[in-house]
Amino acid sequence: MEKPERAQFVVQDDPFGGTAAEDTATFKSNLTYAGTYDDQGAKVVHSVTHSFCPNWVGTQQVREVAFEGDILRLSARNLVIEGKHVDAHLEWRRAAI
Repeated sequence: MEKPERAQFVVQDDPFGGTAAEDTATFKSNLTYAGTYDDQGAKVVHSVTHSFCPNWVGTQQVREVAFEGDILRLSARNLVIEGKHVDAHLEWRRAAI
């Protein structure tokens, strides 16, 4: 998940060239993780091996799965974001070939 209005670093070609304020803004506008997953039909369980949030490494992140035509929607219920419990949704659209 990434906010669409993310500001770019002043130093364009250095991923570690941001100021402290730029780094903080970047961290707060991005939610990423990676790992293996287990497809369980109506849900998918991600076994997190890499994450921007170190607390998620080694956890399982459960997402509800819904297909609507060319759209795949993953939903996380009761996710804690900035101290609040929220429902988060991510949509993927099938690319036209």
